[in-house]
Amino acid sequence: MKKTAALLLFISLFLIQVTAYCQKGKEEAADLLQVIKTQVQKKMVDSAMANTIYLLDHLKPDNATKTEGRQIAQTIYDTLVNEAERKLNSGYITLAVAKYQKASNFCTSIGDVCTDKGQAGLVSAKTAMYNDIIAKARIELENDNLTDAEILANKAKTYASQNPGAIKSSSGADDVLTGIRQKYYKRYLMKVKEAMETKHYNTALIRLQEADTFLKNNAMNRDANYFQLLKAASKPVIAAYIDKANGSKDNLTKARQYYHSADSLASLSGLNEGHMKDELEALGKAVQNNDCMYWQAAFKNLIAKASAFETDKNFKAALETYSYAVGKKDSIPGCHVDFQLAEKKVTELKPAADYQNLMAASTQDGKDNKFPASILEYDSAENILIRDSLSKYNLTAKSTYNFVLEHSDADFLIAGAEFFSNANTPDKALNLLKEALKAGYQPSTKELQHVIATQLAESDFKTQPNENPKKLADQYCGEDDKLSVLKKAYLKAWKGMK
Repeated sequence: MKKTAALLLFISLFLIQVTAYCQKGKEEAADLLQVIKTQVQKKMVDSAMANTIYLLDHLKPDNATKTEGRQIAQTIYDTLVNEAERKLNSGYITLAVAKYQKASNFCTSIGDVCTDKGQAGLVSAKTAMYNDIIAKARIELENDNLTDAEILANKAKTYASQNPGAIKSSSGADDVLTGIRQKYYKRYLMKVKEAMETKHYNTALIRLQEADTFLKNNAMNRDANYFQLLKAASKPVIAAYIDKANGSKDNLTKARQYYHSADSLASLSGLNEGHMKDELEALGKAVQNNDCMYWQAAFKNLIAKASAFETDKNFKAALETYSYAVGKKDSIPGCHVDFQLAEKKVTELKPAADYQNLMAASTQDGKDNKFPASILEYDSAENILIRDSLSKYNLTAKSTYNFVLEHSDADFLIAGAEFFSNANTPDKALNLLKEALKAGYQPSTKELQHVIATQLAESDFKTQPNENPKKLADQYCGEDDKLSVLKKAYLKAWKGMK
Protein backbone atom coordinates (compact mmCIF):
# COMPACT_ATOMS: atom_id res chain seq x y z
CA MET A 1 0.00 0.00 0.00
CA LYS A 2 2.81 2.43 0.90
CA LYS A 3 4.58 1.78 -2.44
CA THR A 4 1.39 2.37 -4.42
CA ALA A 5 0.71 5.63 -2.59
CA ALA A 6 4.27 6.83 -3.28
CA LEU A 7 3.96 5.98 -6.97
CA LEU A 8 0.68 7.85 -7.25
CA LEU A 9 2.24 10.85 -5.57
CA PHE A 10 5.19 10.83 -8.00
CA ILE A 11 2.89 10.66 -11.03
CA SER A 12 0.79 13.47 -9.68
CA LEU A 13 3.82 15.70 -9.16
CA PHE A 14 5.15 14.83 -12.65
CA LEU A 15 1.85 15.74 -14.29
CA ILE A 16 1.81 19.02 -12.41
CA GLN A 17 5.34 19.83 -13.71
CA VAL A 18 4.46 18.85 -17.30
CA THR A 19 1.31 20.93 -17.19
CA ALA A 20 3.27 23.88 -15.82
CA TYR A 21 5.92 23.44 -18.53
CA CYS A 22 3.33 23.30 -21.28
CA GLN A 23 1.56 26.29 -19.86
CA LYS A 24 4.86 28.15 -19.73
CA GLY A 25 5.57 27.17 -23.36
CA LYS A 26 2.15 28.39 -24.45
CA GLU A 27 2.66 31.64 -22.64
CA GLU A 28 6.10 32.10 -24.16
CA ALA A 29 4.70 31.35 -27.64
CA ALA A 30 1.85 33.80 -27.12
CA ASP A 31 4.28 36.49 -25.96
CA LEU A 32 6.61 35.87 -28.93
CA LEU A 33 3.65 36.09 -31.32
CA GLN A 34 2.92 39.59 -30.04
CA VAL A 35 6.56 40.56 -30.56
CA ILE A 36 6.40 39.24 -34.15
CA LYS A 37 3.26 41.29 -34.86
CA THR A 38 5.00 44.43 -33.61
CA GLN A 39 8.07 43.68 -35.75
CA VAL A 40 5.92 43.18 -38.84
CA GLN A 41 4.18 46.48 -38.23
CA LYS A 42 7.55 48.19 -37.90
CA LYS A 43 8.81 46.37 -41.06
CA MET A 44 11.56 44.62 -39.07
CA VAL A 45 11.37 41.77 -41.57
CA ASP A 46 14.60 39.89 -40.73
CA SER A 47 13.80 39.83 -36.99
CA ALA A 48 10.20 38.84 -37.64
CA MET A 49 11.32 35.94 -39.90
CA ALA A 50 13.81 34.66 -37.33
CA ASN A 51 11.27 34.78 -34.52
CA THR A 52 8.57 33.15 -36.65
CA ILE A 53 10.90 30.26 -37.46
CA TYR A 54 11.71 29.91 -33.75
CA LEU A 55 8.00 30.06 -32.81
CA LEU A 56 6.88 27.40 -35.26
CA ASP A 57 9.87 25.07 -35.18
CA HIS A 58 11.15 25.21 -31.59
CA LEU A 59 8.29 26.26 -29.27
CA LYS A 60 5.12 24.27 -28.76
CA PRO A 61 2.35 26.83 -29.30
CA ASP A 62 -1.30 25.94 -28.97
CA ASN A 63 -3.29 25.52 -32.18
CA ALA A 64 -4.62 29.06 -32.18
CA THR A 65 -1.16 30.58 -31.76
CA LYS A 66 0.27 28.20 -34.35
CA THR A 67 -2.44 29.10 -36.88
CA GLU A 68 -1.95 32.83 -36.31
CA GLY A 69 1.84 32.36 -36.57
CA ARG A 70 1.47 30.69 -39.98
CA GLN A 71 -0.79 33.47 -41.17
CA ILE A 72 1.87 35.99 -40.18
CA ALA A 73 4.54 33.86 -41.91
CA GLN A 74 2.47 33.92 -45.10
CA THR A 75 2.18 37.68 -44.83
CA ILE A 76 5.95 38.03 -44.41
CA TYR A 77 6.58 35.75 -47.41
CA ASP A 78 4.06 37.55 -49.64
CA THR A 79 5.45 40.93 -48.61
CA LEU A 80 9.00 39.85 -49.59
CA VAL A 81 7.79 38.48 -52.93
CA ASN A 82 5.84 41.69 -53.71
CA GLU A 83 8.84 43.84 -52.80
CA ALA A 84 11.08 41.67 -54.97
CA GLU A 85 8.66 41.98 -57.87
CA ARG A 86 8.63 45.77 -57.59
CA LYS A 87 12.46 45.87 -57.52
CA LEU A 88 12.65 43.63 -60.56
CA ASN A 89 10.14 45.75 -62.49
CA SER A 90 12.11 48.84 -61.59
CA GLY A 91 15.35 47.36 -62.91
CA TYR A 92 16.98 46.69 -59.51
CA ILE A 93 17.87 43.14 -60.46
CA THR A 94 20.43 42.42 -57.74
CA LEU A 95 18.05 43.59 -54.98
CA ALA A 96 15.20 41.64 -56.55
CA VAL A 97 17.24 38.41 -56.60
CA ALA A 98 18.25 38.97 -52.97
CA LYS A 99 14.63 39.47 -51.82
CA TYR A 100 13.28 36.55 -53.85
CA GLN A 101 16.09 34.38 -52.45
CA LYS A 102 15.32 35.52 -48.90
CA ALA A 103 11.65 34.62 -49.39
CA SER A 104 12.62 31.23 -50.82
CA ASN A 105 14.95 30.50 -47.89
CA PHE A 106 12.20 31.51 -45.40
CA CYS A 107 9.74 29.27 -47.20
CA THR A 108 12.18 26.35 -47.09
CA SER A 109 12.69 26.82 -43.34
CA ILE A 110 9.03 26.65 -42.27
CA GLY A 111 7.20 25.26 -45.34
CA ASP A 112 3.56 25.65 -46.40
CA VAL A 113 3.90 29.36 -47.31
CA CYS A 114 5.60 29.08 -50.71
CA THR A 115 3.65 30.26 -53.74
CA ASP A 116 4.05 29.75 -57.49
CA LYS A 117 4.42 33.49 -57.83
CA GLY A 118 7.40 33.52 -55.52
CA GLN A 119 9.12 30.56 -57.19
CA ALA A 120 8.49 31.91 -60.69
CA GLY A 121 9.68 35.34 -59.61
CA LEU A 122 12.98 33.89 -58.35
CA VAL A 123 13.53 32.19 -61.72
CA SER A 124 12.71 35.41 -63.58
CA ALA A 125 15.04 37.46 -61.38
CA LYS A 126 17.96 35.03 -61.81
CA THR A 127 17.36 34.91 -65.54
CA ALA A 128 17.37 38.70 -65.61
CA MET A 129 20.63 38.69 -63.62
CA TYR A 130 22.23 36.33 -66.15
CA ASN A 131 20.97 38.37 -69.11
CA ASP A 132 22.21 41.58 -67.48
CA ILE A 133 25.73 40.16 -67.15
CA ILE A 134 25.62 39.01 -70.78
CA ALA A 135 24.44 42.44 -71.93
CA LYS A 136 27.35 44.12 -70.12
CA ALA A 137 29.77 41.59 -71.61
CA ARG A 138 28.48 42.35 -75.12
CA ILE A 139 28.96 46.08 -74.58
CA GLU A 140 32.58 45.50 -73.54
CA LEU A 141 33.04 43.25 -76.57
CA GLU A 142 31.68 45.90 -78.93
CA ASN A 143 34.05 48.43 -77.36
CA ASP A 144 37.00 46.02 -77.84
CA ASN A 145 37.53 45.73 -74.08
CA LEU A 146 38.22 42.02 -74.52
CA THR A 147 39.65 41.36 -71.07
CA ASP A 148 36.62 42.84 -69.31
CA ALA A 149 34.27 41.12 -71.74
CA GLU A 150 35.90 37.77 -71.04
CA ILE A 151 35.66 38.28 -67.26
CA LEU A 152 31.93 39.06 -67.55
CA ALA A 153 31.25 36.15 -69.93
CA ASN A 154 32.96 33.70 -67.59
CA LYS A 155 31.06 35.22 -64.67
CA ALA A 156 27.81 34.56 -66.56
CA LYS A 157 28.81 30.94 -67.24
CA THR A 158 29.62 30.43 -63.56
CA TYR A 159 26.30 32.02 -62.54
CA ALA A 160 24.44 29.73 -64.95
CA SER A 161 26.18 26.63 -63.58
CA GLN A 162 25.29 27.67 -60.01
CA ASN A 163 21.61 28.19 -60.89
CA PRO A 164 20.65 25.37 -63.27
CA GLY A 165 17.02 25.48 -62.15
CA ALA A 166 16.65 29.03 -63.42
CA ILE A 167 19.10 29.18 -66.32
CA LYS A 168 18.82 26.23 -68.69
CA SER A 169 21.59 27.23 -71.09
CA SER A 170 24.75 29.32 -71.06
CA SER A 171 24.70 29.77 -74.84
CA GLY A 172 24.66 33.55 -74.44
CA ALA A 173 27.95 33.48 -72.56
CA ASP A 174 29.37 31.00 -75.08
CA ASP A 175 28.45 33.32 -77.94
CA VAL A 176 30.26 36.20 -76.26
CA LEU A 177 33.34 34.07 -75.66
CA THR A 178 33.31 33.02 -79.32
CA GLY A 179 33.15 36.69 -80.32
CA ILE A 180 36.08 37.44 -78.00
CA ARG A 181 38.18 34.69 -79.55
CA GLN A 182 37.35 35.89 -83.05
CA LYS A 183 38.47 39.42 -82.16
CA TYR A 184 41.70 38.11 -80.62
CA TYR A 185 42.30 36.17 -83.83
CA LYS A 186 41.69 39.30 -85.92
CA ARG A 187 44.25 41.10 -83.77
CA TYR A 188 46.80 38.40 -84.68
CA LEU A 189 46.00 38.83 -88.36
CA MET A 190 46.29 42.60 -88.01
CA LYS A 191 49.81 42.13 -86.66
CA VAL A 192 50.55 39.96 -89.70
CA LYS A 193 49.38 42.70 -92.06
CA GLU A 194 51.33 45.37 -90.16
CA ALA A 195 54.52 43.30 -90.46
CA MET A 196 53.94 42.81 -94.18
CA GLU A 197 53.31 46.52 -94.75
CA THR A 198 56.76 47.22 -93.30
CA LYS A 199 58.21 44.31 -95.35
CA HIS A 200 59.13 42.32 -92.24
CA TYR A 201 58.04 39.09 -93.87
CA ASN A 202 59.75 36.70 -91.45
CA THR A 203 57.98 38.49 -88.60
CA ALA A 204 54.71 38.16 -90.52
CA LEU A 205 55.24 34.39 -90.75
CA ILE A 206 55.93 34.21 -87.00
CA ARG A 207 52.70 36.13 -86.30
CA LEU A 208 50.79 33.78 -88.62
CA GLN A 209 52.15 30.82 -86.70
CA GLU A 210 51.01 32.44 -83.44
CA ALA A 211 47.56 32.98 -84.96
CA ASP A 212 47.41 29.36 -86.08
CA THR A 213 48.42 28.14 -82.63
CA PHE A 214 45.66 30.31 -81.11
CA LEU A 215 43.14 28.72 -83.49
CA LYS A 216 44.18 25.20 -82.59
CA ASN A 217 44.12 25.91 -78.86
CA ASN A 218 40.58 27.29 -79.13
CA ALA A 219 39.20 24.74 -81.63
CA MET A 220 38.51 27.48 -84.21
CA ASN A 221 38.56 27.36 -88.00
CA ARG A 222 41.09 29.32 -90.04
CA ASP A 223 40.11 32.64 -91.51
CA ALA A 224 39.28 32.61 -95.21
CA ASN A 225 42.26 34.93 -95.83
CA TYR A 226 44.75 32.81 -93.91
CA PHE A 227 46.33 31.07 -96.91
CA GLN A 228 46.37 34.30 -98.93
CA LEU A 229 48.35 35.95 -96.14
CA LEU A 230 50.59 32.87 -95.83
CA LYS A 231 51.40 32.92 -99.54
CA ALA A 232 51.96 36.68 -99.59
CA ALA A 233 54.34 36.53 -96.60
CA SER A 234 56.12 33.36 -97.77
CA LYS A 235 56.90 34.36 -101.36
CA PRO A 236 59.57 37.02 -100.59
CA VAL A 237 61.06 34.83 -97.83
CA ILE A 238 61.39 31.89 -100.22
CA ALA A 239 62.97 34.16 -102.83
CA ALA A 240 65.48 35.38 -100.23
CA TYR A 241 66.35 31.78 -99.29
CA ILE A 242 66.93 30.92 -102.95
CA ASP A 243 69.22 33.95 -103.39
CA LYS A 244 71.18 33.05 -100.25
CA ALA A 245 71.52 29.44 -101.38
CA ASN A 246 72.85 30.52 -104.79
CA GLY A 247 75.28 32.86 -103.07
CA SER A 248 76.58 30.15 -100.72
CA LYS A 249 77.99 27.65 -103.20
CA ASP A 250 81.32 27.73 -101.41
CA ASN A 251 79.58 26.85 -98.15
CA LEU A 252 77.70 23.64 -98.88
CA THR A 253 76.19 23.38 -95.40
CA LYS A 254 74.59 26.83 -95.61
CA ALA A 255 73.49 26.32 -99.21
CA ARG A 256 71.80 23.06 -98.23
CA GLN A 257 70.10 24.72 -95.22
CA TYR A 258 68.76 27.62 -97.32
CA TYR A 259 67.46 25.24 -99.98
CA HIS A 260 65.64 23.02 -97.47
CA SER A 261 64.16 26.10 -95.75
CA ALA A 262 62.89 27.43 -99.10
CA ASP A 263 61.52 24.03 -100.19
CA SER A 264 59.80 23.41 -96.85
CA LEU A 265 58.16 26.85 -96.78
CA ALA A 266 57.03 26.49 -100.40
CA SER A 267 55.32 23.19 -99.61
CA LEU A 268 53.71 24.64 -96.46
CA SER A 269 52.36 27.73 -98.23
CA GLY A 270 51.27 26.01 -101.43
CA LEU A 271 53.77 27.97 -103.53
CA ASN A 272 55.56 24.88 -104.83
CA GLU A 273 54.17 25.35 -108.33
CA GLY A 274 54.85 27.17 -111.59
CA HIS A 275 57.96 29.34 -111.80
CA MET A 276 58.70 28.91 -108.08
CA LYS A 277 58.66 25.14 -108.48
CA ASP A 278 61.08 25.33 -111.42
CA GLU A 279 63.46 27.53 -109.43
CA LEU A 280 63.38 25.21 -106.45
CA GLU A 281 63.96 22.11 -108.57
CA ALA A 282 66.94 23.75 -110.28
CA LEU A 283 68.34 24.83 -106.93
CA GLY A 284 67.79 21.36 -105.49
CA LYS A 285 69.71 19.74 -108.33
CA ALA A 286 72.54 22.27 -107.99
CA VAL A 287 72.79 21.65 -104.24
CA GLN A 288 72.72 17.89 -104.79
CA ASN A 289 75.42 18.09 -107.48
CA ASN A 290 77.62 20.21 -105.24
CA ASP A 291 77.05 17.83 -102.36
CA CYS A 292 77.90 14.91 -104.62
CA MET A 293 81.14 16.49 -105.86
CA TYR A 294 82.06 17.40 -102.31
CA TRP A 295 81.36 13.90 -101.06
CA GLN A 296 83.24 12.25 -103.94
CA ALA A 297 86.29 14.37 -103.11
CA ALA A 298 85.86 13.73 -99.38
CA PHE A 299 85.51 9.99 -99.99
CA LYS A 300 88.66 9.98 -102.09
CA ASN A 301 90.51 11.73 -99.26
CA LEU A 302 89.16 9.24 -96.72
CA ILE A 303 90.36 6.28 -98.79
CA ALA A 304 93.81 7.87 -99.18
CA LYS A 305 93.94 8.54 -95.43
CA ALA A 306 92.89 4.97 -94.61
CA SER A 307 95.44 3.59 -97.08
CA ALA A 308 98.17 5.65 -95.39
CA PHE A 309 97.19 4.25 -91.99
CA GLU A 310 97.33 0.76 -93.48
CA THR A 311 100.81 1.39 -94.92
CA ASP A 312 101.95 2.54 -91.48
CA LYS A 313 100.45 -0.69 -90.02
CA ASN A 314 97.99 1.37 -87.95
CA PHE A 315 95.20 -1.07 -88.72
CA LYS A 316 92.94 0.23 -85.97
CA ALA A 317 92.89 3.74 -87.47
CA ALA A 318 92.66 2.32 -91.02
CA LEU A 319 89.60 0.22 -90.10
CA GLU A 320 87.89 3.18 -88.40
CA THR A 321 88.45 5.37 -91.46
CA TYR A 322 87.25 2.76 -93.95
CA SER A 323 84.21 2.08 -91.75
CA TYR A 324 83.38 5.79 -91.56
CA ALA A 325 83.52 6.00 -95.34
CA VAL A 326 81.22 2.98 -95.75
CA GLY A 327 78.82 4.50 -93.21
CA LYS A 328 78.27 7.44 -95.57
CA LYS A 329 77.11 5.15 -98.37
CA ASP A 330 73.51 6.41 -98.40
CA SER A 331 74.26 10.01 -97.46
CA ILE A 332 73.79 11.45 -100.95
CA PRO A 333 71.11 9.60 -102.94
CA GLY A 334 71.92 9.43 -106.64
CA CYS A 335 75.59 10.26 -106.10
CA HIS A 336 77.89 7.62 -107.57
CA VAL A 337 80.75 6.53 -105.32
CA ASP A 338 82.52 3.17 -105.54
CA PHE A 339 82.40 1.69 -102.05
CA GLN A 340 83.61 -1.81 -102.98
CA LEU A 341 87.23 -1.26 -101.97
CA ALA A 342 86.27 0.30 -98.62
CA GLU A 343 83.77 -2.50 -97.87
CA LYS A 344 86.37 -5.12 -98.72
CA LYS A 345 88.95 -3.43 -96.49
CA VAL A 346 86.54 -3.31 -93.55
CA THR A 347 86.24 -7.10 -93.70
CA GLU A 348 89.94 -7.74 -94.37
CA LEU A 349 91.41 -5.44 -91.73
CA LYS A 350 89.11 -6.30 -88.82
CA PRO A 351 91.31 -9.19 -87.49
CA ALA A 352 94.45 -7.03 -87.67
CA ALA A 353 92.67 -4.15 -85.95
CA ASP A 354 91.32 -6.51 -83.26
CA TYR A 355 94.86 -7.82 -82.77
CA GLN A 356 96.25 -4.31 -82.30
CA ASN A 357 93.41 -3.32 -79.99
CA LEU A 358 94.04 -6.36 -77.79
CA MET A 359 97.78 -5.73 -77.78
CA ALA A 360 97.23 -2.10 -76.76
CA ALA A 361 94.81 -3.16 -74.03
CA SER A 362 97.28 -5.78 -72.78
CA THR A 363 100.06 -3.20 -72.56
CA GLN A 364 97.87 -0.71 -70.70
CA ASP A 365 96.54 -3.32 -68.27
CA GLY A 366 100.11 -4.41 -67.58
CA LYS A 367 101.00 -0.80 -66.69
CA ASP A 368 97.93 -0.62 -64.46
CA ASN A 369 98.98 -3.84 -62.62
CA LYS A 370 95.96 -5.68 -64.04
CA PHE A 371 98.13 -8.71 -64.78
CA PRO A 372 95.51 -11.45 -65.38
CA ALA A 373 93.65 -9.19 -67.86
CA SER A 374 96.91 -8.25 -69.58
CA ILE A 375 97.88 -11.92 -70.09
CA LEU A 376 94.40 -12.93 -71.29
CA GLU A 377 94.31 -10.08 -73.85
CA TYR A 378 97.78 -10.95 -75.10
CA ASP A 379 96.81 -14.60 -75.50
CA SER A 380 93.65 -13.62 -77.41
CA ALA A 381 95.76 -11.43 -79.70
CA GLU A 382 98.18 -14.31 -80.30
CA ASN A 383 95.27 -16.60 -81.22
CA ILE A 384 93.99 -14.04 -83.78
CA LEU A 385 97.53 -13.68 -85.17
CA ILE A 386 97.72 -17.42 -85.81
CA ARG A 387 94.09 -17.99 -86.85
CA ASP A 388 93.97 -15.20 -89.42
CA SER A 389 97.56 -15.52 -90.64
CA LEU A 390 98.36 -11.91 -89.83
CA SER A 391 101.96 -12.46 -90.82
CA LYS A 392 100.86 -11.22 -94.25
CA TYR A 393 100.68 -7.79 -92.63
CA ASN A 394 104.15 -8.32 -91.12
CA LEU A 395 102.58 -8.65 -87.67
CA THR A 396 104.49 -10.91 -85.31
CA ALA A 397 104.45 -11.66 -81.61
CA LYS A 398 106.22 -13.93 -79.17
CA SER A 399 104.18 -16.70 -77.55
CA THR A 400 102.10 -15.89 -74.50
CA TYR A 401 104.40 -18.07 -72.41
CA ASN A 402 107.50 -16.17 -73.51
CA PHE A 403 105.62 -12.88 -73.09
CA VAL A 404 105.05 -13.72 -69.41
CA LEU A 405 108.48 -15.29 -68.90
CA GLU A 406 110.32 -12.17 -69.96
CA HIS A 407 108.78 -10.22 -67.07
CA SER A 408 110.74 -9.89 -63.86
CA ASP A 409 107.73 -8.86 -61.74
CA ALA A 410 106.90 -11.76 -59.38
CA ASP A 411 103.19 -10.90 -59.34
CA PHE A 412 103.07 -10.92 -63.15
CA LEU A 413 104.81 -14.33 -63.21
CA ILE A 414 102.32 -15.73 -60.67
CA ALA A 415 99.43 -14.42 -62.81
CA GLY A 416 101.01 -16.25 -65.74
CA ALA A 417 101.33 -19.47 -63.73
CA GLU A 418 97.66 -19.26 -62.80
CA PHE A 419 96.71 -18.55 -66.45
CA PHE A 420 98.50 -21.66 -67.74
CA SER A 421 97.25 -23.74 -64.84
CA ASN A 422 93.70 -22.73 -65.75
CA ALA A 423 94.51 -23.68 -69.34
CA ASN A 424 95.66 -27.13 -68.05
CA THR A 425 99.24 -26.55 -69.19
CA PRO A 426 100.97 -27.51 -65.93
CA ASP A 427 104.58 -27.68 -67.22
CA LYS A 428 104.47 -23.99 -68.25
CA ALA A 429 102.59 -23.12 -65.08
CA LEU A 430 105.30 -24.82 -62.97
CA ASN A 431 108.15 -23.07 -64.74
CA LEU A 432 106.48 -19.67 -64.22
CA LEU A 433 105.81 -20.53 -60.56
CA LYS A 434 109.53 -21.33 -60.08
CA GLU A 435 110.50 -18.04 -61.75
CA ALA A 436 108.09 -16.13 -59.47
CA LEU A 437 109.59 -17.76 -56.38
CA LYS A 438 113.07 -16.93 -57.61
CA ALA A 439 111.92 -13.33 -58.08
CA GLY A 440 110.98 -13.23 -54.39
CA TYR A 441 107.23 -13.93 -54.43
CA GLN A 442 106.25 -14.17 -50.73
CA PRO A 443 102.49 -14.93 -50.45
CA SER A 444 101.38 -18.54 -50.08
CA THR A 445 101.25 -20.63 -53.26
CA LYS A 446 99.90 -23.81 -51.63
CA GLU A 447 96.63 -23.82 -53.57
CA LEU A 448 98.36 -23.17 -56.88
CA GLN A 449 100.94 -25.90 -56.14
CA HIS A 450 98.13 -28.37 -55.41
CA VAL A 451 96.44 -27.62 -58.74
CA ILE A 452 99.68 -27.85 -60.77
CA ALA A 453 100.74 -31.07 -58.96
CA THR A 454 97.40 -32.75 -59.69
CA GLN A 455 97.54 -31.74 -63.37
CA LEU A 456 101.15 -33.00 -63.72
CA ALA A 457 100.35 -36.29 -61.98
CA GLU A 458 97.30 -36.93 -64.18
CA SER A 459 99.29 -36.17 -67.34
CA ASP A 460 102.30 -38.32 -66.35
CA PHE A 461 100.13 -41.25 -65.21
CA LYS A 462 98.46 -41.36 -68.63
CA THR A 463 101.76 -41.41 -70.56
CA GLN A 464 104.04 -43.36 -68.18
CA PRO A 465 101.96 -45.21 -65.57
CA ASN A 466 104.83 -47.55 -64.65
CA GLU A 467 107.32 -44.82 -63.87
CA ASN A 468 108.44 -44.14 -60.30
CA PRO A 469 106.36 -41.15 -59.13
CA LYS A 470 108.99 -40.09 -56.58
CA LYS A 471 111.56 -39.87 -59.34
CA LEU A 472 109.23 -37.73 -61.41
CA ALA A 473 108.38 -35.51 -58.45
CA ASP A 474 112.08 -35.00 -57.77
CA GLN A 475 112.58 -33.99 -61.39
CA TYR A 476 109.93 -31.33 -60.99
CA CYS A 477 110.86 -30.05 -57.55
CA GLY A 478 114.43 -31.08 -56.84
CA GLU A 479 115.44 -30.13 -53.32
CA ASP A 480 113.56 -26.83 -53.40
CA ASP A 481 111.77 -26.55 -50.04
CA LYS A 482 109.44 -23.93 -51.49
CA LEU A 483 107.93 -26.64 -53.69
CA SER A 484 107.45 -29.21 -50.93
CA VAL A 485 103.67 -28.82 -51.11
CA LEU A 486 103.76 -29.58 -54.84
CA LYS A 487 105.88 -32.73 -54.31
CA LYS A 488 103.55 -34.12 -51.63
CA ALA A 489 100.45 -33.25 -53.66
CA TYR A 490 101.95 -34.92 -56.74
CA LEU A 491 102.62 -38.21 -54.89
CA LYS A 492 99.20 -38.13 -53.27
CA ALA A 493 97.46 -37.56 -56.61
CA TRP A 494 99.48 -40.38 -58.23
CA LYS A 495 98.58 -42.74 -55.43
CA GLY A 496 94.92 -41.87 -55.83
CA MET A 497 95.04 -42.99 -59.47
CA LYS A 498 96.48 -46.46 -58.70
